[in-house]
Amino acid sequence: MVYRDDHLTKVHCTNLVVGDIVKIVDGMDIPVDMLLIEGHEVICDESAMTGESDPVKKREFKACQELVKSHKENQEQVTMGPRGEIGKIKKFPSPCLISGTTVLNGEGRAMVMCVGKNT
Repeated sequence: MVYRDDHLTKVHCTNLVVGDIVKIVDGMDIPVDMLLIEGHEVICDESAMTGESDPVKKREFKACQELVKSHKENQEQVTMGPRGEIGKIKKFPSPCLISGTTVLNGEGRAMVMCVGKNT
């Protein structure tokens, strides 16, 4: 389901274009690379793409930006990722929804970033 012209419309995944806003729901297979822009308790299974067997919690893009900014202001090294701290580098949840993964829990909206052979 895609938001187009302020309406929720059913669109086949092959018709998604960069910039589309997609409704995210639990149980959904992610058809293209997207950026979570609004969400509540979004958790994904990325094992098919990354080999990581643990579920991965996702955060909204804006929240991730704010976390990184606040830590950089404190001169801490940061990187995006699903786990806590590695040495002195803090890792934060990622807003990226990867094509070929599955939403295990949560709901929200995500913006299409890459389609077709670019995913």
